[in-house]
Amino acid sequence: MRAEQHAARDALARRALPSVAGVAALGLLPLAFTREPTALIVWFALAAPAAGVLAGSARLPVWPYLPCVPALWMVALALASGVSERVLASPAWAACVWTGLYCAGAGLGRAVGEKSVQVAALALLAVGAWVALPIGAAWSAAPFGPETTARLLALSPLTWVLDAAGVDWLHHPAFYERARTFDFGPELVRPLRPALAGGAALLLGCALLLAGSLLSRARRAQVPERAA
Repeated sequence: MRAEQHAARDALARRALPSVAGVAALGLLPLAFTREPTALIVWFALAAPAAGVLAGSARLPVWPYLPCVPALWMVALALASGVSERVLASPAWAACVWTGLYCAGAGLGRAVGEKSVQVAALALLAVGAWVALPIGAAWSAAPFGPETTARLLALSPLTWVLDAAGVDWLHHPAFYERARTFDFGPELVRPLRPALAGGAALLLGCALLLAGSLLSRARRAQVPERAA
């Protein structure tokens, strides 16, 4: 029995480790161009849902393989911060945000199964559009009024990860000039506290991962019944 367990564990490791390395590489691409911590956490937030979809569809065990991807990104951020002049105020809470996004994607990946590549591409496009619309990526300025722009930004993964990292994004040129955040009053937007942004994102992501896992398990349990 022990020999069979060891053989199954070794087979799982041989299957899981290449998947972990491939998915983690998606988030590490910006290291070829920049060591700026803020740019890295922005990309991690963008790539996390798509990476989670790919990891979830591979049916990696929740422990220890599934958390390896966001953990490797944390190591990359720590190494980049060591050679950068800029320091994030609360990188650990920012890591909680992209880990929550990754877990949410993993739950979706487990739910969709074989269509993971298409869903991952759609997730990357959807998150990118969600982030780009409020700052008017295809226009000279934000295409919406202050109220709509503020609502989009309040729910954007980009602002959540920046809030969690302690970055004053309201006065960052990408938002101040393009999203016209100088028109925002305190009644429109209030930056989240790092602990709230990171904790809420992580809890929501874990809940979606659990839901996706339960749905996948229920679907697999129905297959023998249909065959019978």
